[in-house]
Amino acid sequence: MGRKVRTVLVLLLFIVAVVPLVFIRSQTQRGATFLLIPSQRQYLVEVAFPNLLFDTPVGIYNAGDGSNRLFVVEQGGVIRVFNNSRDASVADVFLDISDRVLFGGEQGLLGLAFHPNFSDNGYFYVDYVADNPRRTVVARYSLFTDSPTQADKNSEMVVLEVEQPFSNHKGGQISFGPDGYLYIALGDGGSGGDPLGNGQNRSTLLGKILRINVDSTTGLLNYRIPVDNPFVGNAEGFREEIYAYGFRNPWRFSFDSKNGQLWAGDVGQNRIEEVDIVEKGRNYGWNTMEGSLCFNPSDGCDQIGLELPVWEYGHDLGIAVTGGFVYRGSRLTELVGAYIYGDYGSGRIWALRSNGDSSVNEEVVDTGLLIPSFGVDESNELFVCAFDGKIYQLTAIANIQLFGHFSSGWGFAQNNIIRPGPIITVVKGDTVNLTLTSVDGIRHSFFVDYDGSGNPSVGEPLSPDFQTATVNYQFTADVAGSFTYYCQYHMSTMFGTFIVQAGPLDTDINGDGKVNIVDITIVATVFGSKLGEPKYSAKADLDQNGVINIVDVSRVAIDFGKTT
Repeated sequence: MGRKVRTVLVLLLFIVAVVPLVFIRSQTQRGATFLLIPSQRQYLVEVAFPNLLFDTPVGIYNAGDGSNRLFVVEQGGVIRVFNNSRDASVADVFLDISDRVLFGGEQGLLGLAFHPNFSDNGYFYVDYVADNPRRTVVARYSLFTDSPTQADKNSEMVVLEVEQPFSNHKGGQISFGPDGYLYIALGDGGSGGDPLGNGQNRSTLLGKILRINVDSTTGLLNYRIPVDNPFVGNAEGFREEIYAYGFRNPWRFSFDSKNGQLWAGDVGQNRIEEVDIVEKGRNYGWNTMEGSLCFNPSDGCDQIGLELPVWEYGHDLGIAVTGGFVYRGSRLTELVGAYIYGDYGSGRIWALRSNGDSSVNEEVVDTGLLIPSFGVDESNELFVCAFDGKIYQLTAIANIQLFGHFSSGWGFAQNNIIRPGPIITVVKGDTVNLTLTSVDGIRHSFFVDYDGSGNPSVGEPLSPDFQTATVNYQFTADVAGSFTYYCQYHMSTMFGTFIVQAGPLDTDINGDGKVNIVDITIVATVFGSKLGEPKYSAKADLDQNGVINIVDVSRVAIDFGKTT
């Protein structure tokens, strides 16, 4: 550890020691890290696995076992597995229970969750609808002992069954939370308007998100109810499995991999689609309310004790919200920390940021796809399931228009000709979409000089030749740094600076583009706090272990002085 790092570490420890005696106020809200001027950053969806096609895919999952495999759930009752590679050409059958799945409309095989110790015990869980009687089944399966890549359909152990009165509003999402418990989403039972009043009835499991311990059993149950579930020991007959209630159809939910927050998209009735941050014991309003509007009664409803959504939208933008994930990958740096979700009917995808008091929602892309689900791989990179049978992924696009003339130089427009050329700034992982125009009648080709040789080399972006026409050229900015771009084949080569930003540092806690004394004071202010305590800050918990400690202090010290 160098002298500067040691000095900063001592400073950090000093601040930690004295901060209880000093009132420190700092601005911690993150802002936009990068601006593309005059380029415009946009997003599109592209097919992630061009050689694969699925039958009504309703979910894509990873096993968390380090294998880098992906699992696609087909609604008819089949789970397929393949290597997480763009070149993947075969998706093998991992499990086929189509003979026991009631498939049609909103029914079918709807959810999949791998046990946190799947790599050791081989257990995974599914949520499906069965018939005679119509019911939701949550069941555990295991792998063949002699074939660890294929599941044994005869290993089923039913964990939970819930009778279903109608054919819609099944929920279906299951997921293990950071506490190791299994969370289960159930819709209100269906029909329309919740005619049985299940959303507000805590004596039924319908219209709820449940929380159970599948690693232990009690009595006749193939699970145990966690002792800190909100209705444990109640005398009113409330089901103790309930974690939260008042949902219409929480089709998809997920946990933020950094801070453990539970986000859910709850499909609306006729007017409102809502996004909720779900907390233990809370009532999310259905069917008293639809989003922030009264539903039953239609006016003057009693809203006391009801949780409003962190975001909602009307049916002018879509018809059925599809819950997604808080993005924690590395490809789409400007979306880190945003909740990425969409609408099944309109195909729109949004990025939502909320601190609990205020929310900002931005449309990322209008895909035109039918989107039933999102998923992530082991690196938290995001995928999109679509009912055209394909799996998509978001790609950032930096749209850049370059205009060149031999006697003048380069510019972003004909009235902005400069020499040397304008600075192009993108973020690592971006797809750069170049529109190249030349009117001097001289043949050109654009390239980025990664190795500093002054000539195109293998692996460097190199456009086709262009002369009087306009050409489009796309490449991925996959090398971070500052480079020179050139346009060759004429007497005086035109050039400019091409900057690929590596992306924001997580130690830049306040998001101002540099790790400095402000970040030090933020960590110092919350030092020693734990997850769930008022002072705790997920942004300052850099190792994500639930406590702000010396590891987080050291991380800031090591990066002190760095800029993004």
